[in-house]
Amino acid sequence: MAQRTLQKKGLKWVHVNKPTDYDIEYIKKQFKFHPLVIKSIIAPTLHPAIESYNSHLFLIIHFPIIHRDRSE
Repeated sequence: MAQRTLQKKGLKWVHVNKPTDYDIEYIKKQFKFHPLVIKSIIAPTLHPAIESYNSHLFLIIHFPIIHRDRSE
């Protein structure tokens, strides 16, 4: 499973990178996410997004990764 969970003061952040079928099933069982959220997790999303639901906030965030050549 390619996920990490951070929980603090009533907030739970679940980071999933390249989710497998197992990750998707785990998320479906653990959380009562809207079906559109599950669909967004399954299909790669190229743009950032934020969706507010009654019980949760869903974010898609892309962070730049800088690869520096150590020989410079």
